[in-house]
Amino acid sequence: MSFTSNANGPRGFDVAKGRNGTPNRNLDLRIGGTYATKIYAGQPVAVDATSGELIVLADDANKVAGVFDGCEYVDANGDIKFSNYWPAPGAVKSGTTVKARVYDATDALFLIHADAALTQAMVGDFFALTTTVGTGGSTVTGRSSAQLDVATVNAAATGLLVQLVEISPREEGGDEVGTLAVVQFVRPQFGAAIDGAA
Repeated sequence: MSFTSNANGPRGFDVAKGRNGTPNRNLDLRIGGTYATKIYAGQPVAVDATSGELIVLADDANKVAGVFDGCEYVDANGDIKFSNYWPAPGAVKSGTTVKARVYDATDALFLIHADAALTQAMVGDFFALTTTVGTGGSTVTGRSSAQLDVATVNAAATGLLVQLVEISPREEGGDEVGTLAVVQFVRPQFGAAIDGAA
């Protein structure tokens, strides 16, 4: 999904392109039917080491499996539902599996709005998000409300989520030029961390 000319505010991450010419990969993962936290499209997610199920990130220093892009489940009435966000428990028929689509964080670049203008001097620096990574979104649009927190800019990756790769020349949703970032995740769950990040 790409950004529209009327983005209507922050909308989390969207796939920009593969890094080094690699194709963007979509992972098929699962969400526990009793998982109680909403997951919105465009939200960074991880795979829990114990259950093997998809979870939202607790903070910016966690490893990222990728960006959530919707799910498929059987509801309590037995109907198959396709949703761009996970509505949390009570929506699923007992004993069924919730399939989730996730854009792999390994070797991929993502678009995200910044909460202020970015400068060319910030390219290569690291950032957190404006909200706790595991919260925020709209049940109307199904999109995450995450955006880049420009005030967190730092030359070191420690405790930060993404690295700014470039500033998109596109103007989106009436925002000023220079607020759409192309980023990569610092700690992809299925790949090597960048810049010595643990």
